[in-house]
Amino acid sequence: MDQKDAELLLKISHADSLQELVDLGFQLLGNPIFIDDMYRNVLAYSQDVTIDDPLWQENIVENIHDESTGSQMASKQMYKKSLETQRPVLLTDLPTVQRYAMTLTNYGVPIGNVTIAAHIHHFVPRDELLFELFCNYAAELLGNSHFSFRRSQPIVVNTLIRLLDGDHLTRIAVESKLNFYKKNTLSKNFLLLISDKTGDALSCPRQPVIETLSMIPGTIAFTYQSYIVCIYSGNGTQRQNAQTQLLDILNRYDLFAGISNHFRDIMQLPHYYTQAQSALKLSKLNENCRTYPYNDIAIFDLFDTLASQTNLLKFCEEKLMDLLAYDKAHGDNLLKTLQVYLETCLQYEKTAKQLFVHKNTVRYRIAKCQKFLNTDFTDGKKNFQYTLSLKILEYYHYIE
Repeated sequence: MDQKDAELLLKISHADSLQELVDLGFQLLGNPIFIDDMYRNVLAYSQDVTIDDPLWQENIVENIHDESTGSQMASKQMYKKSLETQRPVLLTDLPTVQRYAMTLTNYGVPIGNVTIAAHIHHFVPRDELLFELFCNYAAELLGNSHFSFRRSQPIVVNTLIRLLDGDHLTRIAVESKLNFYKKNTLSKNFLLLISDKTGDALSCPRQPVIETLSMIPGTIAFTYQSYIVCIYSGNGTQRQNAQTQLLDILNRYDLFAGISNHFRDIMQLPHYYTQAQSALKLSKLNENCRTYPYNDIAIFDLFDTLASQTNLLKFCEEKLMDLLAYDKAHGDNLLKTLQVYLETCLQYEKTAKQLFVHKNTVRYRIAKCQKFLNTDFTDGKKNFQYTLSLKILEYYHYIE
C-alpha cells in the first residue's frame, strides 16, 4: 500500500454517502464497483465509466436478477460463502470478467453486498486487501445509515404503540412524530401485517425477524402484545416487490401473517390492527399459505360479532337445512359443490377445478341441488340468500 492508497482510504473512511464511497473506491481500485442491499436493490455504483457487459447492464442499469441463470446462481453462492468467511470471495467462472464480492454485516446481520468487476484491468495481489478494507468502511457507513434509521424508529414506534393502546393523542401530535420519520413514510396508503406462528404467541426470536422486515423499503416493524406488527407503505411495483420479500421472510422463519385492508388514516390504526388479528384468528392456518387477507374472512368477522347475540342458523334458507341433512346421510358433498358453484358465478369448469373433480361430477351434483331446491339458480336475489346461508353453515363448520 503506497501513500496515495492511504490517502484515498482516509477519504473513504470519512465518506458521507454510499455514492461518494463508491466513487472514491473506483479511484482506489481502478475497477467499477456496485453496492446492493440484501434484496438486490442497487444502492450505489460506479457511474462515470462505460461498461460493455450484459451482466453489468442487467444487474446495475436494469436491476434484473434472474436467479435461474448460471451467473446469478454463482453470484448467490459467492455471497453465501463471503457471509460465512467474512472475507472477499473471487468469482472466476462468469462468462464475462472476474469479480470480487463481499457481504456486509452489522452486528452479525447481513445488510448488503459489494461487488467489484475487473472491467478496466485484471486484478493484482493488492486488490484483495484494499477491497476488503473498502468493504469494511462500506459496512460501517451502511450500518450507520441503518442505525440512524432505527434511532428515529423508537419515536415512531412509541407513538404507534400508544395509538394501539388507545391513548388519546391528537392528530397534530401523531403526525408531528411521524413526520420525524424519513420522508413522511406514513402519509400514504398503509398495509398492516401481523406475523404469527400459529395464530397465538410467537415461539421464535422476534428481533431477527424485525431486523429483516425493517430492511424492506417503506416498512416499520415492531413487537406489540404477542405479535410482530409490520406497517407497510407503498404502491404499484414497489408493493409487489415488498410482498415478494415478505413472503420470503415468512417462509424463512416459518411464520404467518394476517393482513388488514389498505388504509390512509393512521389514527385508525387500532381498527386495522384488529382486522389483521381477526384474519389470523378466523383463518385455517396451513403451511401452503403464509398470508391471510382480512377481506377474505370479513363476513366471518361479522358473524363472530352477531353470533354472541343470536343463533345465525335461523337465518339460513330452510331448504338448505334439509339439504344439509340429506348431505350428512348420503355423503354427496352437495352443499360444498353448490357453494363453490355460486361463488364462481355458475361456472361448471371453475367449480370442478376448485373441488378437484370432473366437470360431469359437478353437473350431476348441481342437478341434484336444482331438483332438491326446486330452482335453476337464475334468480339473483335467491342466489344471494343461498350464498349467505352457505357462509353461515361454513362459519358453524357444517361445510369444510
